[in-house]
Amino acid sequence: ITSSSRITAYYEEASLDNPDVFSLKGKNALGTEFYTPFQNLLNSNYSESKAAIDIIAAQDNTTIEITPTTNLIDHPANTSFSINLNKGQTYSLRAESTLSYLRPSGTHISSDKPISVTISDDSVLGSPYYSGTAFDLLGDQLIPVSKMGYEYIAVKGELSLDDKIYVTASDDNTEIYVEENIVAIINSGE
Repeated sequence: ITSSSRITAYYEEASLDNPDVFSLKGKNALGTEFYTPFQNLLNSNYSESKAAIDIIAAQDNTTIEITPTTNLIDHPANTSFSINLNKGQTYSLRAESTLSYLRPSGTHISSDKPISVTISDDSVLGSPYYSGTAFDLLGDQLIPVSKMGYEYIAVKGELSLDDKIYVTASDDNTEIYVEENIVAIINSGE
């Protein structure tokens, strides 16, 4: 997508039962190093609906190295592998399990040329938050490590339980604060 003036864009997964919108980050989504954040609280509703990582190349002959933190379909945890993509080609990875604690959070992705990474988590069961059997698609286009920040503001939702914030570090010994209080020290990929 290109334009003659500045624009903003998103794409919509237009499923009847499980829609979502993904905001596109433009040039801010392009980079050569990424860590994937995922929620680890809610399981997926269907066995076909698993957490996903989609990688797209911005240039021809892009070499990408991926180190998954959990088993992905055809790729075991903690075993690095490489792929090669040309401009516009996409490589999709799927978690082996629908269980929340087996999401590929912290998976490290690096490349020799700019890429973009989108994560998703399909048909996540929202029953702890709603009465009944609600489920939703979750996802976002990521920003690379080079664009990550040090300070974020979380917007409070209106769920029946406390909202959750998931933080993934790009460096070892990262201190995480809420307000002025240190709440955790985590390493890269945690």
